[in-house]
Amino acid sequence: MKRSLKTGLVGAALVACGLGIPARPADAAVPKPTWHEFTSISNSGSVKSATAYCPVGTYALGGGGQILGANGQVAMLEALPFRNESAPPVWKSGFRVTAAEDKTGTADAWSIKVGVYCTSMTATQVVSSSSALDSTPVKTATVECPHGTRVVGVGGIVSLGNVQIPTFTNADAQVNLVSFKPSDDLTEATARATEPGGILDDQFAGMWKVTAVATCGHSYAFDGLEVRHSTVTTPLKAADPDTSTAIYCLEEKRLIAAGADLADDSANTYLSWAIKSNGAHTKVSAGADLNPEMGQSIPQLTAYALCVKS
Repeated sequence: MKRSLKTGLVGAALVACGLGIPARPADAAVPKPTWHEFTSISNSGSVKSATAYCPVGTYALGGGGQILGANGQVAMLEALPFRNESAPPVWKSGFRVTAAEDKTGTADAWSIKVGVYCTSMTATQVVSSSSALDSTPVKTATVECPHGTRVVGVGGIVSLGNVQIPTFTNADAQVNLVSFKPSDDLTEATARATEPGGILDDQFAGMWKVTAVATCGHSYAFDGLEVRHSTVTTPLKAADPDTSTAIYCLEEKRLIAAGADLADDSANTYLSWAIKSNGAHTKVSAGADLNPEMGQSIPQLTAYALCVKS
C-alpha cells in the first residue's frame, strides 16, 4: 500500500548515555552475549519499525536486520543499537530497524526481522555523530569511540529536516541507509546514506542528514575483539536483481555485532539485510536488491562481523 509523502520523516531520537567506564578490573571479560530476535507483522504497510529489546539488566552491543519480501521496493532508514536510561527497564536497550517503501511503492507484503546481542556488562556506552543537514545526495557520518574504548556495535539512521522524534507514518524512502560499519582498528563507526537515483529524476530536494551510531567498550573486556569482512562485486539487472555475501568469525570466536557497506555509484540498489545468519553465532550475511524500476547496477557489497573469543 503506497501512501503520499508527508513531511517529517526522521530518525529516532538517539540517547548517547555516557556511563563512566572504570579502570581495568582484574580478569575482566564480557559475559557471554545472548541473542534476541523479533519479526514485525507482514503486510503491505508503507513503513515499518521493529525492535529487539535486551532483557532487563542487560544492554545492547550490536545487532542487525533484514527486510523480508518486496525485494527492491523497500529501503532501510535506520539500523542501530540504542540505550535509553530514562526508559522503563523492559525498553531500556536494544537494536531497532526501520524501513519504508520507495517512491514507486509496492502492493507486496513485507516485514522486518531484527536481532540484538545483549550483555549484562554495564561498562559500555552508545555514542553518535551526524553529517551536515543539507540537500547533498550522498552523505557520510563518522563517530569516534572515547579514548581507550573500541567499537563493539554499529548502526546508522537517516533523518529528514530537523525533526528529532520518530514520525515514520505516511512517509516513503526519499533517502536510504546503505552503510553502517566499523573501522579496521575499531576506533570509529561510519554510516552512509543516499538519495535513490536511476531513471527516477525527481530525487529528494529537501534537507536531510545521516547519523553514525556506535556502542563502545574497553577492549580488555572483549577478549580477542576483531572485525572481519568480505566483499563481493556483482553486476545486477532485472533478470538477476540481488547480491549477497557472508563472513565468518575465526575458530573459537563468536559474534557480537553485524555491519554492512553497499557502494553503488548509480544508487539503484537498496541494502536489504545485514544480520547474524547461523545458529553457531559465527556468521554474518549481507544482501542488496536492485530496484526493478531502475537501470542496471554494479554494486560492491561488504559484510562485517565483530567477533570475540567464545
